[in-house]
Amino acid sequence: MKPTVGRIIHYFCEDSDKNELFALPAIVIKIVDEDDQRLKLYIIGNNYPYYADYVQYSKEPKVGCWSWPKRDE
Repeated sequence: MKPTVGRIIHYFCEDSDKNELFALPAIVIKIVDEDDQRLKLYIIGNNYPYYADYVQYSKEPKVGCWSWPKRDE
């Protein structure tokens, strides 16, 4: 699957107090590099929304990367 502008994906952050990884919803606002799947994102954070440039794709959750949301089974 290829990312497209407007699609909602997950952006991964780390809670430094709990040392836990968590996902935030993010909206794709630009495809920076389709081959490497790097994106510009509008991230909807816990305290405020923010932008992130050149965010790399990771199949597995990894801090500072984006991934497709997992389907509930």
